[in-house]
Amino acid sequence: MSLIACFTALKNETLNQIVQKKLDKWKLAESGDAIVSLHETVKALSQQVSEGGDGKWETRDEIALDIASNEGRQECVDRAWHAIHYTLTYQTADALLPLGFIMNGGQALPGEYEGSEPRGFSSDDTKAIAEALDAITDDYFRARYDAKALRDQEIYPDLDWADADIKDYVADHFLSLRDFLSFCANHEMGMLVTLN
Repeated sequence: MSLIACFTALKNETLNQIVQKKLDKWKLAESGDAIVSLHETVKALSQQVSEGGDGKWETRDEIALDIASNEGRQECVDRAWHAIHYTLTYQTADALLPLGFIMNGGQALPGEYEGSEPRGFSSDDTKAIAEALDAITDDYFRARYDAKALRDQEIYPDLDWADADIKDYVADHFLSLRDFLSFCANHEMGMLVTLN
């Protein structure tokens, strides 16, 4: 099974609303009765924001994102997430924070999901992660990248981790994720992490 990791910038207040209301299913206001999963909703909401939408979505209670502050901005790192996690931590699963944030930490959101439970990180948590990632340069990340270990650990065994294009794919996604976290920290935003 291939999981894709997505990270969505959210204000603390929005994350708290989601957790308090146990919003495992959201209704898109414009879609009538259609009920979609949290991951699908966040993905669609991010697309709506990027297309100039108003960011208003409805649940049992309405939740609206602050579009002016770029709440809802999203960074998806495709299947590179596991190689990024391994390169940062040299662990295939559980790892210490702040560098282990892709698979650990945050507050799990209750509900039933495909993949793993989404996790919400406060703005303080996100800032700590951003500070840790800011210290990791592209050259340092590439030096830590270990294609043989990724293969030996059977992380997406269908990928040729030794291929230069695959290494670039992982490093480029790491840099985009680092920039995204820096954006969150600079705008005092938390984030939602989904692996689906």
